[in-house]
This record gives sequence, C-alpha cells and structure tokens, in this order.
Amino acid sequence: MRKTTVLGLTLLSTVAFAPTAFAADPVPPPIVVAPQPPPPPAPPTLAGYVDAHFGMRWAYEEIFFDGTFEFDEEFRENVLGGAGRAAWNINPSLALQMDAWFNMWQLLDEEELDDPEGAGGVGMHVVFGSPTGIRFGALASVGRIGSGTWSADDGTWVNLAGELAATFGAFRVSTQGGFSLGIAGDAADDGERAYYAVANATFYPTDNLAITGHAGWDRWYETDDGGDNDVETTLTVGARAELKIGATPMSIYGGYAFDRAVFLNGDDPETIVTRSHMVYVGVRMLLGRDTLRALDNAVPFADWNPIYGDPFAHR
Repeated sequence: MRKTTVLGLTLLSTVAFAPTAFAADPVPPPIVVAPQPPPPPAPPTLAGYVDAHFGMRWAYEEIFFDGTFEFDEEFRENVLGGAGRAAWNINPSLALQMDAWFNMWQLLDEEELDDPEGAGGVGMHVVFGSPTGIRFGALASVGRIGSGTWSADDGTWVNLAGELAATFGAFRVSTQGGFSLGIAGDAADDGERAYYAVANATFYPTDNLAITGHAGWDRWYETDDGGDNDVETTLTVGARAELKIGATPMSIYGGYAFDRAVFLNGDDPETIVTRSHMVYVGVRMLLGRDTLRALDNAVPFADWNPIYGDPFAHR
C-alpha cells in the first residue's frame, strides 16, 4: 500500500509539471530565408543617335556708314546637314562622347547662285557625373568652314569648351562656354578668334516629348589684320520640340531660331546689323536608349561654337 501511494504521487507530480517544462523550453520554428530579388539590369554602356535635318534662313541687313544709314538688303539660304553622336559610359560617373557633324548652306536670292558653303567638325567630350543628376565635362573639337572645293584658305579651327548639365524632375538644363581660334588658312592668317556662351532648358511632359528653349551669345574678332580688325557680336534665341514616334527608334523635331548680329568693319567706319530667322525640321534615330529623355541624359552635349558648331544639335 505504501509503495502504491508513492508511485501514484510520483506519476501525479510528473503530469502536473510536464506542461510547465514544455512551455519553458519550446521548440523554435524553422527559419525561412526569403529569396533575394535579382539585381536590376545594368544600363547599356553605349548610347547614341544619327540625325538629318533641313532648314531655311531669311536675313535682313542694314548697312550704316559713319553712323548714318546707307542701304539695306535681304537674302535667303537653305541648309542641309546631318550628325552622329555616341557616348561610352565607362562607369556610372564617367563617359566619353564622340561627335561628327556637317552642314551645307546654299544662298538662294542671287542671280547666279554662289558655291555652297560648308561647315562641320569632329569632337570629343569627357563627361563626369550621374546621367540622372549633375553632369559636367570638357570638349575639344576641330572643324572647317569653306565654300566650293574647300581650299586651304577657307579656314580650319579648333574649339575648347567647358559644359554642365543637370536633370531634376521633368526638367533638364545645360550650359556650355568656350573659345575657338583659327589654326590654318585665312582664319589663321587674320588671327581670327571667337568666344561664346549658351544656355538651354528642356521640359519633358512625357519621356518621349521634349520642348527646349535656347539662348546664346558670341563674339568673333580678328587680331592680325594690320590693325584694322573686324569684330562681330551675335545674340541668339530659339525653341525646339521633339517627339519620338511610337515604339519605333525614330523621332521627329522642328525648331526656330532668331539671330541679331552687329558687325564692325575695322577698315572703314561701317556697321552692318543683321537680323535673321531660321526654321528647320529633322529626324533622329535613337540608339541604345528607348526614350528621348534617357537618350538626352546619356548623350548630353554637342558642340555649339559659333564658327563651325552644329546649331541644329539637340539642346
């Protein structure tokens, strides 16, 4: 009887304390590791475009001699040209951009048409910064201007410039300032020089629609023409709109530019004031990017120098 009582108390104690023991030392749940999402694909390292455009320019000149108005004249020109630009994104904050462009101008309002005048060049930009933030860099280019067969006397130039672009929200702004000098032909013989500054602002209502305003100033002058050196100062304003065509890699654009130039003849007390209006249309083929905005961020600059630069390049 005594043994039975002791055994019963032992069993009762075990049953009573068992839940407490199990509660104090629960079995941990299994550890589940969530799968990591794949990293986003890196953007292509190359981007660029090819461009073709056509434009017309109307100009009105007033000639003053010793401050007195003498006469005026008007003329009209056509222009046909093209360009190609490509950027190699070496890493997220460093890129190299290469440019090549050419424009051919034809005077229309003469009894006998003059030989067409050409201007074009090649250039390289070294660009730092984020494509979706602030980018800055330096440009070096070489180009030529001339007419007919482009003899050596027409002029070879180089241009050196600094540039800056910033993207924020639906806007993008860019600036460039540089110095150009003649290194061969008449441009070198006369010691021709030019310096300039441009500013551009683009609004993107959508990623495939860009509306741009442009303003620029430049001063061209001679340094070695026997002391009677000519000077010309020009102000430019303009606007441009571009639209990508659906799912194709093509875009179309059109624009307008107004120039006012004041030329001072160093040989005579003569001043020529020229006002011109230009309209143009063009087409671009996008390479390496699917939207206008992404392409403009990836290929951010052009050469806008006033001598042989590309006035039709995307601003």
